[in-house]
Amino acid sequence: MYDTTNIPEMSDEFSEAHRVLLTYLRAVKCISADDLLEKFSVLSTHFGIDTSKPMEAMRDYIAEINVQIARAHFKIASIRDQETDIQHYVFINTKSDEVIQACTSYTVPELDTIKHLIDSIVNSHDYAYALPYGNAKQQTTTLLKQKASELDLFIRRLVDDGWINLTDQNRLVLSCASLAELSTYLQDRFGVFSVVLCVTVLLLSERNAATLNAQTLST
Repeated sequence: MYDTTNIPEMSDEFSEAHRVLLTYLRAVKCISADDLLEKFSVLSTHFGIDTSKPMEAMRDYIAEINVQIARAHFKIASIRDQETDIQHYVFINTKSDEVIQACTSYTVPELDTIKHLIDSIVNSHDYAYALPYGNAKQQTTTLLKQKASELDLFIRRLVDDGWINLTDQNRLVLSCASLAELSTYLQDRFGVFSVVLCVTVLLLSERNAATLNAQTLST
Protein backbone atom coordinates (compact mmCIF):
# COMPACT_ATOMS: atom_id res chain seq x y z
CA MET A 1 0.00 0.00 0.00
CA TYR A 2 2.85 2.36 0.61
CA ASP A 3 6.49 3.15 -0.06
CA THR A 4 8.99 2.16 2.66
CA THR A 5 12.19 3.24 0.95
CA ASN A 6 12.67 6.32 3.16
CA ILE A 7 12.99 4.49 6.46
CA PRO A 8 16.14 5.70 8.25
CA GLU A 9 18.92 3.37 9.32
CA MET A 10 18.57 2.28 12.92
CA SER A 11 21.20 3.52 15.37
CA ASP A 12 24.23 1.43 16.25
CA GLU A 13 22.79 0.68 19.70
CA PHE A 14 20.18 -1.52 18.04
CA SER A 15 20.93 -5.19 17.63
CA GLU A 16 20.79 -7.30 14.52
CA ALA A 17 17.64 -8.86 15.98
CA HIS A 18 15.91 -5.46 15.83
CA ARG A 19 16.91 -5.07 12.19
CA VAL A 20 15.72 -8.55 11.24
CA LEU A 21 12.37 -8.01 12.95
CA LEU A 22 11.88 -4.65 11.22
CA THR A 23 12.82 -6.09 7.84
CA TYR A 24 10.34 -8.92 8.30
CA LEU A 25 7.49 -6.60 9.29
CA ARG A 26 8.22 -4.30 6.35
CA ALA A 27 7.97 -7.32 4.06
CA VAL A 28 4.74 -8.84 5.39
CA LYS A 29 3.05 -5.46 6.17
CA CYS A 30 0.36 -7.11 8.34
CA ILE A 31 0.51 -10.21 10.55
CA SER A 32 -1.47 -11.63 13.46
CA ALA A 33 0.07 -11.27 16.91
CA ASP A 34 0.17 -15.05 17.35
CA ASP A 35 1.97 -15.59 14.04
CA LEU A 36 4.43 -12.79 14.79
CA LEU A 37 5.13 -14.26 18.22
CA GLU A 38 5.94 -17.57 16.56
CA LYS A 39 8.39 -15.83 14.22
CA PHE A 40 9.84 -13.85 17.12
CA SER A 41 10.45 -17.08 19.04
CA VAL A 42 12.55 -18.38 16.14
CA LEU A 43 14.43 -15.07 16.01
CA SER A 44 14.96 -15.19 19.79
CA THR A 45 16.45 -18.66 19.62
CA HIS A 46 18.81 -17.59 16.84
CA PHE A 47 20.00 -14.42 18.60
CA GLY A 48 19.88 -15.71 22.18
CA ILE A 49 17.12 -13.36 23.37
CA ASP A 50 15.61 -13.99 26.81
CA THR A 51 12.08 -15.24 26.15
CA SER A 52 10.93 -16.09 29.66
CA LYS A 53 8.13 -13.63 28.86
CA PRO A 54 7.96 -13.90 25.05
CA MET A 55 5.01 -11.58 24.38
CA GLU A 56 6.45 -8.89 26.64
CA ALA A 57 9.86 -9.24 24.98
CA MET A 58 8.32 -8.92 21.51
CA ARG A 59 6.38 -5.82 22.51
CA ASP A 60 9.55 -4.27 23.93
CA TYR A 61 11.40 -4.88 20.66
CA ILE A 62 8.54 -3.36 18.66
CA ALA A 63 8.45 -0.31 20.95
CA GLU A 64 12.20 0.20 20.53
CA ILE A 65 11.91 -0.08 16.75
CA ASN A 66 9.04 2.42 16.72
CA VAL A 67 11.21 5.02 18.45
CA GLN A 68 13.71 4.77 15.60
CA ILE A 69 11.30 4.79 12.65
CA ALA A 70 8.94 7.46 14.02
CA ARG A 71 11.05 10.30 12.60
CA ALA A 72 10.43 8.92 9.12
CA HIS A 73 6.68 8.79 9.82
CA PHE A 74 6.44 5.01 10.06
CA LYS A 75 5.11 2.86 12.86
CA ILE A 76 4.39 -0.74 13.77
CA ALA A 77 0.79 -0.43 14.98
CA SER A 78 -1.38 -2.91 16.84
CA ILE A 79 -5.01 -3.32 15.79
CA ARG A 80 -7.79 -5.88 16.02
CA ASP A 81 -9.35 -7.33 12.89
CA GLN A 82 -12.84 -5.93 12.31
CA GLU A 83 -14.33 -9.35 11.50
CA THR A 84 -12.39 -11.82 13.65
CA ASP A 85 -11.32 -9.64 16.62
CA ILE A 86 -7.82 -11.13 16.26
CA GLN A 87 -4.97 -8.78 17.16
CA HIS A 88 -2.60 -7.87 14.32
CA TYR A 89 0.58 -5.87 13.93
CA VAL A 90 0.69 -3.59 10.90
CA PHE A 91 3.59 -1.63 9.41
CA ILE A 92 2.10 1.76 8.53
CA ASN A 93 2.83 5.24 7.23
CA THR A 94 1.69 7.73 9.89
CA LYS A 95 1.37 10.59 7.40
CA SER A 96 -2.29 9.94 6.67
CA ASP A 97 -2.48 12.67 4.04
CA GLU A 98 0.12 10.83 1.97
CA VAL A 99 -1.21 7.28 2.25
CA ILE A 100 -3.61 7.25 -0.69
CA GLN A 101 -1.68 9.78 -2.77
CA ALA A 102 1.48 7.69 -2.48
CA CYS A 103 -0.08 4.72 -4.26
CA THR A 104 1.45 5.48 -7.63
CA SER A 105 0.41 2.09 -9.02
CA TYR A 106 -3.15 3.43 -9.29
CA THR A 107 -4.50 5.96 -11.75
CA VAL A 108 -6.16 9.17 -10.56
CA PRO A 109 -9.68 7.81 -11.27
CA GLU A 110 -8.81 4.60 -9.40
CA LEU A 111 -7.58 6.57 -6.37
CA ASP A 112 -10.80 8.58 -6.43
CA THR A 113 -12.74 5.31 -6.53
CA ILE A 114 -10.83 3.99 -3.51
CA LYS A 115 -11.82 7.11 -1.55
CA HIS A 116 -15.46 6.67 -2.54
CA LEU A 117 -15.44 3.01 -1.51
CA ILE A 118 -13.95 3.94 1.88
CA ASP A 119 -16.69 6.56 2.27
CA SER A 120 -19.37 3.98 1.46
CA ILE A 121 -17.94 1.41 3.88
CA VAL A 122 -17.69 3.86 6.78
CA ASN A 123 -21.11 5.41 6.06
CA SER A 124 -22.84 2.05 5.57
CA HIS A 125 -26.36 1.47 6.91
CA ASP A 126 -26.86 0.55 10.58
CA TYR A 127 -23.15 0.89 11.39
CA ALA A 128 -22.37 -2.27 9.43
CA TYR A 129 -19.06 -0.79 8.20
CA ALA A 130 -19.31 -3.10 5.21
CA LEU A 131 -20.33 -2.75 1.58
CA PRO A 132 -22.02 -5.56 -0.37
CA TYR A 133 -19.94 -6.65 -3.34
CA GLY A 134 -22.73 -5.84 -5.78
CA ASN A 135 -23.02 -2.30 -4.45
CA ALA A 136 -19.26 -1.83 -4.66
CA LYS A 137 -19.24 -3.06 -8.23
CA GLN A 138 -22.09 -0.74 -9.17
CA GLN A 139 -20.26 2.18 -7.59
CA THR A 140 -17.01 1.44 -9.39
CA THR A 141 -18.94 1.08 -12.65
CA THR A 142 -20.17 4.65 -12.29
CA LEU A 143 -16.74 6.01 -11.40
CA LEU A 144 -14.44 4.01 -13.67
CA LYS A 145 -16.79 3.19 -16.55
CA GLN A 146 -15.14 -0.16 -17.19
CA LYS A 147 -16.35 -3.61 -18.21
CA ALA A 148 -17.74 -5.89 -15.52
CA SER A 149 -14.75 -8.22 -15.77
CA GLU A 150 -12.34 -5.31 -15.34
CA LEU A 151 -14.23 -4.12 -12.27
CA ASP A 152 -13.92 -7.56 -10.69
CA LEU A 153 -10.18 -7.42 -11.31
CA PHE A 154 -9.97 -3.93 -9.78
CA ILE A 155 -11.74 -5.01 -6.59
CA ARG A 156 -9.58 -8.14 -6.41
CA ARG A 157 -6.54 -5.89 -6.76
CA LEU A 158 -7.69 -3.83 -3.77
CA VAL A 159 -7.89 -7.05 -1.77
CA ASP A 160 -4.46 -8.24 -2.91
CA ASP A 161 -2.90 -4.83 -2.17
CA GLY A 162 -4.30 -4.83 1.35
CA TRP A 163 -6.89 -2.05 1.11
CA ILE A 164 -9.94 -4.20 1.81
CA ASN A 165 -11.01 -7.68 2.84
CA LEU A 166 -13.90 -9.72 1.49
CA THR A 167 -16.04 -11.37 4.16
CA ASP A 168 -17.74 -14.75 3.94
CA GLN A 169 -20.91 -12.81 3.12
CA ASN A 170 -19.13 -11.28 0.11
CA ARG A 171 -18.99 -7.82 1.63
CA LEU A 172 -16.14 -5.33 1.46
CA VAL A 173 -14.66 -4.22 4.79
CA LEU A 174 -11.57 -2.19 5.55
CA SER A 175 -8.52 -4.35 6.17
CA CYS A 176 -6.42 -4.18 9.33
CA ALA A 177 -3.78 -2.29 7.38
CA SER A 178 -6.30 0.29 6.18
CA LEU A 179 -7.81 0.72 9.64
CA ALA A 180 -4.39 1.27 11.18
CA GLU A 181 -2.90 3.46 8.49
CA LEU A 182 -6.00 5.55 7.82
CA SER A 183 -6.98 5.99 11.47
CA THR A 184 -6.23 9.73 11.54
CA TYR A 185 -7.89 10.25 8.16
CA LEU A 186 -10.99 8.36 9.32
CA GLN A 187 -11.24 10.28 12.57
CA ASP A 188 -10.79 13.64 10.84
CA ARG A 189 -13.23 12.85 8.06
CA PHE A 190 -15.90 10.80 9.79
CA GLY A 191 -15.47 11.36 13.50
CA VAL A 192 -14.57 7.71 14.04
CA PHE A 193 -13.14 7.47 17.54
CA SER A 194 -11.11 5.20 19.79
CA VAL A 195 -12.55 3.24 22.69
CA VAL A 196 -11.15 4.25 26.11
CA LEU A 197 -7.71 2.75 26.77
CA CYS A 198 -7.57 1.34 23.23
CA VAL A 199 -4.90 2.60 20.82
CA THR A 200 -6.62 1.32 17.71
CA VAL A 201 -9.59 2.68 15.80
CA LEU A 202 -12.59 0.43 16.32
CA LEU A 203 -15.38 0.83 13.82
CA LEU A 204 -18.28 0.65 16.23
CA SER A 205 -21.55 2.49 16.65
CA GLU A 206 -21.74 5.20 19.29
CA ARG A 207 -24.00 2.94 21.33
CA ASN A 208 -21.58 0.02 21.38
CA ALA A 209 -18.58 2.24 22.03
CA ALA A 210 -20.35 3.90 24.95
CA THR A 211 -21.11 0.48 26.43
CA LEU A 212 -17.48 -0.60 26.10
CA ASN A 213 -16.29 2.66 27.63
CA ALA A 214 -18.60 2.20 30.61
CA GLN A 215 -17.39 -1.37 31.11
CA THR A 216 -13.76 -0.28 30.91
CA LEU A 217 -14.22 2.55 33.41
CA SER A 218 -16.08 0.30 35.85
CA THR A 219 -13.29 -2.27 36.02
